[in-house]
Amino acid sequence: MRIKLENITKIDKADVVVDGITVIAGENSSGKSTVGRVLYSIFDCGRKPTNENIEKRIADEFNGAVYNFNAKNDGKIIFSAEHIEGEIDVTESKIEARIDGENNYHSIYLDDPHILDVPMDSIEHLKSFYPKHRIDLQKKLVSKNKTVDGSEIPGRIYEKVEGTLAERDGRFWYETKNKKTVDIRNTSSGVKTLLIVARLIENGWIDENTIIVLDEPEIHLHPEWQLFFAKIIVEINKTMKSKIVLNTHSPYLLNAIEVYSEKSDIYKNLKFYFSENEGNFAIIRDYTENVEKIYKKLVNPFLKLDDEAYRDE
Repeated sequence: MRIKLENITKIDKADVVVDGITVIAGENSSGKSTVGRVLYSIFDCGRKPTNENIEKRIADEFNGAVYNFNAKNDGKIIFSAEHIEGEIDVTESKIEARIDGENNYHSIYLDDPHILDVPMDSIEHLKSFYPKHRIDLQKKLVSKNKTVDGSEIPGRIYEKVEGTLAERDGRFWYETKNKKTVDIRNTSSGVKTLLIVARLIENGWIDENTIIVLDEPEIHLHPEWQLFFAKIIVEINKTMKSKIVLNTHSPYLLNAIEVYSEKSDIYKNLKFYFSENEGNFAIIRDYTENVEKIYKKLVNPFLKLDDEAYRDE
């Protein structure tokens, strides 16, 4: 699977391959999330998406703000995957898609675990406040796609967070090992993140046809839990064959993905990119063959802080 972006939101150019685990690291406000949001919009349109359907999904996901107003040229999205390909032209006034083929994929976008805090019967009334990917995520958490047998991942997650996700009175609850229930709003963001992943697996939404976009999950996770989460990501890719896009600022998470992928013999399926701002634009570059450059960019602020700490006044 491959997607190219030109003049989309802040991105000047991006050419990203998703064929296992794709890591996009980078600066704040440099377009990392844009790649995942475009992928989500395209591949969650059903088996036979129409041009009009994809145009509307992209417009809704970005609230109509897809075009890069700083660009001299129009925007373009080009994508290809098994059995489907397409081009999407983006101007200030319209989005025009030309799609050919059938879509075998569905997509999940996880960026806000606090979606668990929202009552189930309220989410439809909050469309003007939540992007579509969050509304779709909650729907997947309360509906079965298919029965999944044999995955040990949910059990490992429940052991880590010492409880499970329960539903009662139109709300989500955290259920402890001794069957006590706690309002989910009183649990940490990290617990919520892991519970969401476990529930999606149990409900049959994660399989070989799933594209999972994880947008900066480290925000909610202690470094130790980042390592655990990396193990889960690698195991999902290895055993369930899902394609995963991970946006991150964290050198811990980046390194853990490298280490556990190597140990699990799926390193060849990894791709590493870095997104950085250049004036009014952002460029996403492929650093798969030189991951050390990404580490240097992520660690540089700590080096600057060391210089400050030991600099003579």
